[in-house]
Amino acid sequence: MKKLCAALLILAAASFGVLLLSYNPIIINIGIRAYRLLFIIPAILFVGGATAGGQTIIKNIRRSLSARKQRQLAHAEKLENEKARISYTADRFEPEDIRKMLEDLALRRSDLSAQIEQCLVQMDTMDRRQAKLEELIKLNDARLLLASTVSLLDDVEQYICGNMRHIINRGIVSDKSADDVYNRDNYKTDEEVIYEVLAKNKSQLDQTQKLLADLAQYVSEKREMPETTVDAWISVIRSSMKKSD
Repeated sequence: MKKLCAALLILAAASFGVLLLSYNPIIINIGIRAYRLLFIIPAILFVGGATAGGQTIIKNIRRSLSARKQRQLAHAEKLENEKARISYTADRFEPEDIRKMLEDLALRRSDLSAQIEQCLVQMDTMDRRQAKLEELIKLNDARLLLASTVSLLDDVEQYICGNMRHIINRGIVSDKSADDVYNRDNYKTDEEVIYEVLAKNKSQLDQTQKLLADLAQYVSEKREMPETTVDAWISVIRSSMKKSD
């Protein structure tokens, strides 16, 4: 297309030049009217060359935009993959990343969707525990007093996310047919792995609920809890997380 465009424009320029240089001989031989009609030839050639050039430019623009879009998509995908990789390898997990991976796993493994739904429910429960603690702190102006419990619940959330990652990793390497292999060779099935994680998480969720109940009584009465202190509660929960790892 580029060669055709160049050829037409060159022919148009050449024709126009010939007509200008041969003005007198042409007028004498064919007359002024015919001479003027001859200018249609370079005009047609010029329009044809310009049209071909315009089409080439449009195609190049479209090609450039398409390539740019592909680069943007590739960059976005790279960022998503990098984000997922960081979530897997970092010391702390992003709960939303873990939730998205569990949802993706549920779509791939419809046979485990009910169990994975229980995992998502546990993550929702953890969110509510944290929201309730924040509400309790604001209502009673107890930010300084209960600061350590905020950190504790963040750690419980990370503990739960770490357990969920175990399920996600198992889901990556297993499929529906793998349970036959696991049953034969005395391995835990995918379902058993999930239920084990759910049990561990439930234990910590129950502990945090009891902690919140004691904290509510603590800030209401403005005195130490009747059976344990905040620090003791924190020690109990942290110890139980370590034992269940």
